[in-house]
This record gives sequence, structure tokens and C-alpha cells, in this order.
Amino acid sequence: MNSDIDLTKVKEYISQLRSINWFSQVGIPLKRCGIHLVNSWEEAYQWTNQPITEWCCFEAKMIVYRFMSSSHLEVFAKWNDVARAILPSILEVTDIARTCFPDNVPDHAVKRVQSYLVGAASELYYDNYISCHLSRNIIDIYRVGHFPCGWHVESEEAFPEKATVVVF
Repeated sequence: MNSDIDLTKVKEYISQLRSINWFSQVGIPLKRCGIHLVNSWEEAYQWTNQPITEWCCFEAKMIVYRFMSSSHLEVFAKWNDVARAILPSILEVTDIARTCFPDNVPDHAVKRVQSYLVGAASELYYDNYISCHLSRNIIDIYRVGHFPCGWHVESEEAFPEKATVVVF
């Protein structure tokens, strides 16, 4: 890995996520703008696998990637090294979250957690260049004990401004 890559703030952020009280508040109403609550694990799991959720997760990352690759290519080119360096920590946090799901958790629900962790790490690493908090806002919902399980938006043009986060 390049020695000029500073991962301090990303590693500290990921380290803090180890102590989340994962899913301790599912089923309890969350009063926050821009969310839609679901009422069961089954419904939450369905949202983790919806095409619109997949598209929104991808687009959230692409907002950062498009900007960085077009405006700061020399910094963006280091992302693979960054990802390799932080992946063990992300996998560790993902495994912690996995143990807090009910026993029948589908793999796609766990992969959604991992996807948000990677997105949040990317946003934080490039924070000096682009202000994007979509994945970190999702992580904040995990921090308060809920399960952000999906996204909904009426049209591609409305993302992210009019997107709704689906939460259990």
C-alpha cells in the first residue's frame, strides 16, 4: 500500500462501529424525516433485496466515485489500496452485526450492512474533496439501534434529494 495514504480517521470511524448496539430498537418508532418504517424482519429483509434499494446503494457510491474520478483522479486512484487496507475491519464489524440479526438472516441483508460500511468509509476518506453523507447517514440509523433496510425513490432524477430510507 502507498505510504502516503492516511487512513486514521477511517479506521477510527470503523472502530467506533464495533460498539453499536445493533438492532436493539427495531420495531420501535423512529422519529426522523425521510424514513418509512416497516414492521417485521421479513418485510425488512424483502427491502434489502429490492432492485430500487440496490440501485440507490450503487448510486450513493457513484456520487462520490464520479466526482473523485473526474476531479481528483490522483487521489481516487488510491481507492483500491484504501479498500484493501480497511476491508478486514469492515468484515469484522459486519460479522459483529451478523451475530445480532435473528438466526434466519438472509445473506443479502448482511451484505447490505457491509455495503453501507464500505460506502461510509469511502465518503469519509474523500471528505476533504466532496461532502457526501448518504452512507454515513445510514450508519447513523444503525447507531441508534434500527435497521435501515432499503431505499425508495420515485425516479432516478429524484435521488438522493427525494429518496426515502426504509427502516425497521
